[in-house]
Amino acid sequence: MKHIKRLRAGFTFVELIVSVAIILIISSIVLFQYKEYNNDVTLKGISNEIALALREAQVYATSGREFKPNTNVFKLQYVLLFDKANKSYSLYGDADGDGQVVADQASEILVNYTLRPGYTMDLCMKNTEEGNCINANQTTLFVGFPYKDFQATIKQSDTVPNDPSIKFAEIIIYKIGQTPLQGVSVRIESTGLIEN
Repeated sequence: MKHIKRLRAGFTFVELIVSVAIILIISSIVLFQYKEYNNDVTLKGISNEIALALREAQVYATSGREFKPNTNVFKLQYVLLFDKANKSYSLYGDADGDGQVVADQASEILVNYTLRPGYTMDLCMKNTEEGNCINANQTTLFVGFPYKDFQATIKQSDTVPNDPSIKFAEIIIYKIGQTPLQGVSVRIESTGLIEN
């Protein structure tokens, strides 16, 4: 009699368990990296939105854009006012030319922006590029572009007198629960240069 050897096709139980374990380990590594990647992309997106809003105010001021349709107001300063407490920033047009946008809020606001949920910002003004923040605990930041001028006026709020020694402003965006060092920043110079 001949013995016929049976060939078993398929995997043993141990081989199946090892394969599933390898797939689970690789999947968990990919998912962990995805969370970090998604956070980085979101931070970069927020910084791009802020830089775009700054550029928009700058272009409006230099182009002589009409404040609102049918107002016949063209020569005005455009301002971005950042509010740390409300995690928002607003674009204003100083239509009456008084240099105050907060008091005239209802009539002069053009667009209101809010940071995405789970994110916050720090505001910083500097005298030099590498200097420390002046008034590091400030809650508002005023960046104004006078009519037909690329240069920026940087100060703590619209009610504070202009300080010509302030040359730089930085808006630092980061995820709540992280430190500002883990975030990204948008920087504006008094010359009008915007970097992010």
